[in-house]
Amino acid sequence: MRGHLQISNLTKSFGGLNAIRDVTMALEPGVRAAVIGPNGAGKTTLFNMITGHLSPTAGSIRLDEGELIGLRPGAIVRRGISRAFQVASLFGTFTVREAMAAAVLSHRQRLFDLIGAFPAPAAFEHARHILSLIGLSDVEKSRCDTLSHGDRKLLDIALALALEPRILLLDEPTAGMGRDESRLMIDRIYRLWEAEGMSLVFIEHDMDIVFGIAEQVFVLRNGALLASGEPAEVRRHPQVIEAYLGSAT
Repeated sequence: MRGHLQISNLTKSFGGLNAIRDVTMALEPGVRAAVIGPNGAGKTTLFNMITGHLSPTAGSIRLDEGELIGLRPGAIVRRGISRAFQVASLFGTFTVREAMAAAVLSHRQRLFDLIGAFPAPAAFEHARHILSLIGLSDVEKSRCDTLSHGDRKLLDIALALALEPRILLLDEPTAGMGRDESRLMIDRIYRLWEAEGMSLVFIEHDMDIVFGIAEQVFVLRNGALLASGEPAEVRRHPQVIEAYLGSAT
């Protein structure tokens, strides 16, 4: 499973504002990487360009040997990049298992199997595997709209896994959670990474989580790449301390 992501001189302008400015970054296959920075630094804009939901003004995004710019989001998913959105709500009246089976069938371009009562045993089997991996087996018969906040976020990740990614993007996976719930979420994400061997790229504001799980950290400020490297290196970077982490870090 390859999955080398190379971003070169990436820029995104909205009118006269450069939301992303000449960003270059490389991610090796199987890496755990964090993208951090103050609010408005351009983190989500970066994710939106990687996944094809925004078109860059300039630059290149390559997965292995293939250019991604110009491809539609669905084509980028098929190349191997998946993102966890808050999509569980789209399946409100479905059970968790049904929502997962629907995602599996859709990804495998078997939409005709969605007619009726989900008649594809293989889809349910794969759905159960993912739910077990992410820790949702005990709620697989529950309706999606009855899940707790934490379980909904886990289901969002599970639905992204149904797309069989080589690179999984997570945008603030612990947002809105208490400390204990956040720790449980990160533990499950880490076990997921160990089991699947994919690259994991996440946006996160909790620095304990960032420096506890990431192997590589990219710091954005005002749309530009301020620093990058291993966590210990980034944590000691004077400009990062001044701009984001604070003098106590």
